[in-house]
Amino acid sequence: MRSHLTRLVFRHMLANQPIIHRDCLHRASRIRPVRQHVAPTYPFQRRSIFGFSRKPERRMKSADIAPGFEKMAELGKMLYLGARPPPPSEVAAAFRDFMRYKRKRKEPLEDIQTASVLKAFNYLKTARQGNEVGKEGEPHLSFGDLLLARDAVTSLPLPIPKDRLGAHKNLARALYAEIVARRKLIPLPAQHLDDDVWPLAIVLCNAGESLEAWQTVEGLQKDVTQSSPAKAFSGRNGESTVLTHRTMNTLLGGFAREGNEEEFLRIIRLMEAHSDLTSSGYYVVAVHFYAHRDDFENTKLWYDRIKNVRGLTRMSDVYEVVVDFCLRNNHIEWGQSIIRTTIERKPKKSSMDIILEWAAGTGKGVEEIDRMINVMERETSGDIRADVVTINRLVKFAISRKNSYLAERYIALGEKRGIRPNATTYLMQMDYRLSVGDLDGARAAHGKLQAEEILNNEDIPLTNRLIRAMVSSKRYDIDVIMAIVEDLNARKTRFEPATVSALSLLHIQRDELIDVIDLLQTHAYHYSSEARGLVREVFINYCLDHNNSVSKAWDTYTIISQFFDESDREDRTKIMESFFARRRADMAVHIFNGMRQHARADTRPTVDTYISCLSGIAQTADEEALEQVHNQLRVDFRIEPSTRLNNALMLAYNACGDPSQSLSFWESIVRSREGPTYESIHIAFHACERAPFGERTARKIWSRLRRMEVEIDSSMWASYLASLVGSGDYETMAECMQTVEGLKAEAGFKPDSFILGSMFNATSGKGKQDEFEKWVREKYPDEWKELEKIGMVTGRYGARTFKIDRSVSP
Repeated sequence: MRSHLTRLVFRHMLANQPIIHRDCLHRASRIRPVRQHVAPTYPFQRRSIFGFSRKPERRMKSADIAPGFEKMAELGKMLYLGARPPPPSEVAAAFRDFMRYKRKRKEPLEDIQTASVLKAFNYLKTARQGNEVGKEGEPHLSFGDLLLARDAVTSLPLPIPKDRLGAHKNLARALYAEIVARRKLIPLPAQHLDDDVWPLAIVLCNAGESLEAWQTVEGLQKDVTQSSPAKAFSGRNGESTVLTHRTMNTLLGGFAREGNEEEFLRIIRLMEAHSDLTSSGYYVVAVHFYAHRDDFENTKLWYDRIKNVRGLTRMSDVYEVVVDFCLRNNHIEWGQSIIRTTIERKPKKSSMDIILEWAAGTGKGVEEIDRMINVMERETSGDIRADVVTINRLVKFAISRKNSYLAERYIALGEKRGIRPNATTYLMQMDYRLSVGDLDGARAAHGKLQAEEILNNEDIPLTNRLIRAMVSSKRYDIDVIMAIVEDLNARKTRFEPATVSALSLLHIQRDELIDVIDLLQTHAYHYSSEARGLVREVFINYCLDHNNSVSKAWDTYTIISQFFDESDREDRTKIMESFFARRRADMAVHIFNGMRQHARADTRPTVDTYISCLSGIAQTADEEALEQVHNQLRVDFRIEPSTRLNNALMLAYNACGDPSQSLSFWESIVRSREGPTYESIHIAFHACERAPFGERTARKIWSRLRRMEVEIDSSMWASYLASLVGSGDYETMAECMQTVEGLKAEAGFKPDSFILGSMFNATSGKGKQDEFEKWVREKYPDEWKELEKIGMVTGRYGARTFKIDRSVSP
């Protein structure tokens, strides 16, 4: 009898359909459901005019930018350039669209976006719709638009950036001031006062400005009380319309994060004084505050005040904090008294979890924990049973002790007792497995996590960590990595900056430039300036790494120039110097031109940038690049000539085989008020080595140095003698030999290998070199042996050169 399974398999293979079985353990997570009752479509061939079918051309994704942001960014650019800004009506529409988008998605405003929004807001504040003479028009932003922006700005980026929300603070202050001014013109119920000041308090407290937030709240309450005492307490049941629970708790949390104990206690005393604010909730906050500061006396004080409060719903949180505090600070005696109190009270499930955590913290093993669970369940007749929350708490404790083996044993204990892990378990399992480098185990936990329900995207940070770890390990196939990446893409989540950096470098190494562009188009425009800086730094470091090929480095630079226009002059100069070091002057000059054409003054080249570029041209001896840069220098009115700049021009022209032009800059240096430096003199002597009649110029320079009693060291003697030997004839070389022999008497030091090597390298022609070599071997055999140890290279026409460093910086 023919097998039905075989028939099914072959039908699916012929129809190019996946084979899925409901009991398959390794089912693909993203396979679309198969339509079983549709006629199969068989593949067929298409031939082009050349006989081969082509794949459709892949199109790059468009930039994923929040609606309205481009127009506000354009406004900022126009204001910076002093150009005509966009019409106020378009800016207002962009402001409105952007704020609607942010509030709908509950997406935080990054600092770059906030700065653009603030510029747009200030611009619209001054712009009016009316054009009638003597009549002020209506504001472009309605009161509803202000409230929309007020609510959107409270969505803060996490973690809080290092600059502590500088742009957010200014925007929140500006919005609050405008709303308060409009409130005076629009009569509204008193309870709206808290709706206005609370968002400002959220931003300021998270920005480390809790004292300013409290002063604003306090000032508003005083103003309202003085103007209308009834209005100040006209909320529900006569409560305060400004000093509400949510505002005061925001202030309390802000002072707690800043460690401002004086103001923290002041807020608590104020809450105790107002009957409508009295709540045991701030006792819980106080216990957290002092426990995290490891303050035993005050933690115990506030715990004693809270333990007798009846009906407190957050008592389990207090127990958890206090037990962790006791274990961390070795207050075993006090912790045991708390555990005894917990046992003596009517047992609860949360109490059982705390007792087990305490047992684990005091050294009880997994087997003892298992026996304790049996005892507790038996004593409560099965009313209280260990569940996945119990196991997760034990796993969390093991992770806090950085003991991944113990965490695995706790999970195994739960499975032994029939407790199935949940999403939280797998998340913690991914965490500690990644921490110890167990990538296969983390992948297995991630695979199991796909079958669990995740409500608030708690898995995204760990999935990002997993992707980065797999990329950096270089042990996994690209398809395995991209399967996890595509899962995040399907959920439309934002990748972390480090993940974007790692994936981008992976694609660059595989010559998948379109994938890099798509990745940045999707995520780069939603990052803060700090996050963008992290991604940009990775690309820059890749450019500067000479282990990477020139083509890949150039592709990386094109990405930097396209997506990170904020790259400063210093970073661009480093990349330019890197391409000069790679002997690619054409690419380096292209980067230099990009700086010259940039709209921002802080990116355009300075004198130092020109000097760096000319020094690079001197390294590569690229005549075309020199002509281009020198022409640009001539018309750049922002650049003032200096000795260092002329030194760089001398170096570049000398390296490109035009020593006469190089010496013309020496004349400019001599005539300038700044005058020459030691580097100028060395470069001029180097130019004299190959210049026509360079010997005469060298002697003039030397006589001026002696006449002005300039201090001359051995390196200056080496440059001078090399210039005479290089440009002079045999008689001049003989004269130089005599000068070297009398150097001890004239200069006070003997000729060393550097002086002799410089002179040998400057000699032109095989005959002159042979004669000079013979003389050195005879007169200075030890110095010649030192030169031979350094090594020698032979040029195209037989000229020999010792590997001594005669380079001079501008």
